Amino acid sequence: MPFQKNFPALGTTTRLRIPETIAPHFESVLEHLNRQVQLLGQDYIEAFFSQCSQAMKELESASTSSSNTPLEELNHQELKKHFVEQYILEPNSHSSYDPHENQGKSFSVVQIKEYCSAIRESFEELKNQSQSSSLATWKIIEKGLSERQVHANHIDIFHDVCYGFLEPSKTEFESIATRYQNHCPLVESFWDVKDMRAFKPLMKTRELIAQA
Repeated sequence: MPFQKNFPALGTTTRLRIPETIAPHFESVLEHLNRQVQLLGQDYIEAFFSQCSQAMKELESASTSSSNTPLEELNHQELKKHFVEQYILEPNSHSSYDPHENQGKSFSVVQIKEYCSAIRESFEELKNQSQSSSLATWKIIEKGLSERQVHANHIDIFHDVCYGFLEPSKTEFESIATRYQNHCPLVESFWDVKDMRAFKPLMKTRELIAQA
């Protein structure tokens, strides 16, 4: 039986030992690259790692400084603004929805934390039910998101929610809340799996979203 690549768009593979505690982060990067390279081409990989390399150099330069002057504090704030806030707040230029549509829809930080917690529990439950790895479990959910034509930017957010990588805040969910009316494609992708429909955290979250 021929070997099937997990990330076919990224080319040939090599063996590399990665510490278990950070393996999911590398897996997340590979999944992101595999999705984006199909949309943007191989040049995206070079651009992606060029930015990563530059970011690491600047962050290390700022964090290893022996002085703690106001200038260094400013550098940290500028780095945060450039490497975090800029990309979170960047408009989704590929989306087809009207940014003014459903503008009043919003969720509190508490509601978002509860949502993220329910998704994490649902992800672990599906993983246990299917007796699969995290990657295989995510592929089940990703298939549902793709069938619903969810944009890659939102898929990245949903991926990080499932893996518990995302620090819940309103910012990441504002574009999602204005895009979808009274449903969540991530929740519905879990709901596609019939055995998950009896899972109470998922049921409760689905009902709350429908009533929002």
